[in-house]
Amino acid sequence: MASKNFDITPIGNSLAGVVQRVFQDNTPLNMEDEAVINKVKIIEFEGKMKVIAMDKFNGPTYVSTTSYYASEINKDKHKAVGALILYLEASHSEKILKAFGHKEAVEEDEEKTLEGCAKFSTMIAESFKSELSSRGYSNLVMSESESYRNEVPIGVDFSYDQSELCEVRFMLNRKEFLVFDITMAAVGKR
Repeated sequence: MASKNFDITPIGNSLAGVVQRVFQDNTPLNMEDEAVINKVKIIEFEGKMKVIAMDKFNGPTYVSTTSYYASEINKDKHKAVGALILYLEASHSEKILKAFGHKEAVEEDEEKTLEGCAKFSTMIAESFKSELSSRGYSNLVMSESESYRNEVPIGVDFSYDQSELCEVRFMLNRKEFLVFDITMAAVGKR
C-alpha cells in the first residue's frame, strides 16, 4: 500500500498552499514569505508518532492532531495512512484564533484555547483532505482533532511504514508562529 520511498515533499507543498488559502480566505492576516518546508525523520514510540512541541518552539505551544484513514474500519483499528499536526506558539494563539472567529479563545483560559485550536486544526485538516481528494486520492476518513499544550502524551496514529514527514513553517510579523507536520502514505489513487 505505501512505501518508504514515497516522496512526501509534494504533500508538504500542497499543505502549504492550503494553509495560505485558508488564511487568505478567512482572516485579515497576511503570512509573510513562502512557507519553509523541511523533511524530518519520524520518531516512533510504541506504534505511534511521538509529538513534542519543544521541537518546534522554545516556549509554550498548543498542539492539535488529526489522523487520516483509508476507511472507517481502518480508523477503528487505528491504521492511519497519514497524520496532520498543528503547532501554534502560545504567544500568538489568541490573535490567530480570534482572527478565525474563535472569540472565546484567550490565553488565560486554556480550555477555550484548546477548543479553538481543535476547531482551527479541523478547518485546515478538512481543507487539506479536499485538496488530496481533488488530486485523485481516495476519500479519506479523519479522526477528530485533539488539542494539547506542549506534548501529546499518547502519540498520534500514522502510517507505520513512513519514516519521514514534512515540516511546514509559517511566519507572521517576522516571527515564526505556526508549524505543521504532515505525513501521508502513498494511498491508492482513483
